[in-house]
Amino acid sequence: MKTLKSVFFQIIGKETISFVGEPLNGLQMMGVLETRTLDFKNLIILSVNEDKLPSGKSVNSFIPFVLKKHFNMPTHEERDAVYAYHFYRLLQRAEQVFLLYNTQNDDFGSGEKSRFITQMFNEYSANPIHEKILHADVTSISELQGLNITKTDKISQLIIDWASNKVSPTALTTYVNCKLQFYFKYIAKLHPKEDVVEFIEAHSFGSIIHDALFQAFLPHLEFNLTHDRLDEVKKETLQLISDGFDKEIGTRKHHGKNHLVWQVANKLIRNLFEKEKEYIEEINTFHKVIEVERTLTQTLQVNSIDVQLYGNVDRVDVTGDFIRIVDYKTGKVEQSDLSYSDLSELITNPKKSKAFQLLTYAYLYAKTSKSNKPLTAGNYSLRNLSDGVVYIKKSRAKDALSIDQSLINQFENLLGEVLNSIFDKQSTFHRTDDLESCRYCDFRTVCGR
Repeated sequence: MKTLKSVFFQIIGKETISFVGEPLNGLQMMGVLETRTLDFKNLIILSVNEDKLPSGKSVNSFIPFVLKKHFNMPTHEERDAVYAYHFYRLLQRAEQVFLLYNTQNDDFGSGEKSRFITQMFNEYSANPIHEKILHADVTSISELQGLNITKTDKISQLIIDWASNKVSPTALTTYVNCKLQFYFKYIAKLHPKEDVVEFIEAHSFGSIIHDALFQAFLPHLEFNLTHDRLDEVKKETLQLISDGFDKEIGTRKHHGKNHLVWQVANKLIRNLFEKEKEYIEEINTFHKVIEVERTLTQTLQVNSIDVQLYGNVDRVDVTGDFIRIVDYKTGKVEQSDLSYSDLSELITNPKKSKAFQLLTYAYLYAKTSKSNKPLTAGNYSLRNLSDGVVYIKKSRAKDALSIDQSLINQFENLLGEVLNSIFDKQSTFHRTDDLESCRYCDFRTVCGR
């Protein structure tokens, strides 16, 4: 695609558009060569930039400059002289002249004014030359810092519509991290522009691994996991990952960066199953996967509004006397991300978003499951598999947090606080002060970040 784009722009760059107008009425638009022998009272010349007027040294010729000079052939010097003649002859009888050039360094110009303008400043003295800098009004960063979206009646209705559809843990953590980003994404429903890319992207990489693990474990649910069974699941997962890359990028998975990403995915999966085998050897009880990609829904009433909570759990295990909720992460997860001293940290500290997400899954599972076994929840980070499953813990605690009915009730109150804040008409949607959250935000240019 990159090569095609380059060739395409080279071709259309040679195309010209002819302007047609009535010679005896109004503004006449024409090229420099069309102005020969014509005199004008008022004259506006655009793009008087170096490499535009004159057009520079680039000549589509295979004959070197020195050979052209030796055989007295025309070079860019003669072409510049011709354009210089047309330029000054055009100005000869004009009463009012406007010369415009672009000072911005971008793809449309070098930002340097033409040598013809410099020459006129130095040599022309018959009439005064006035220089003006024109620019569009640009909103300053200081003005954008006060960007707040107030909750009008229309916006409040959009919030209710969103709440009655699907409220995911991701949406709630987005609100905790940055209220303005939440508004753009879930209420205004703005979507970033999708570009055609040559290489597989991070979200596609994660989706392929998640889908492969889901499909591979599906036939082995409720079976006790042994070394032989894990080897079978690993083999199926690697094949599904290969199929996923074929579907996403085709034969490009065998070349360059795409091939490296594919091999990284394979390496991560092999490490994952080696860690699974180590876990089986450590515990002295049975271990089995009972559910994968389970969709959980629960209605929570807040301010007389029925909120439809929704979550999709990657995997649910049973190990001995407890149930473990596992969420795969292709990024790195540290224990500090899943540790908290007070439950309120989950809605005040953006760095605790992974813990908030896991507890939301645990809450939904506890509300929809008939099991009375205690719950634990953790992330399986494919980037730091040496740590195994990283569990939610209370700060300084050694063991994983046991999620009982009391904690579920407390967390339900916490969810109510977040949703109350979203519904509150007196609050506004404003941007976060945590610049780290803005790094990969699709809307950072909108709010001046």
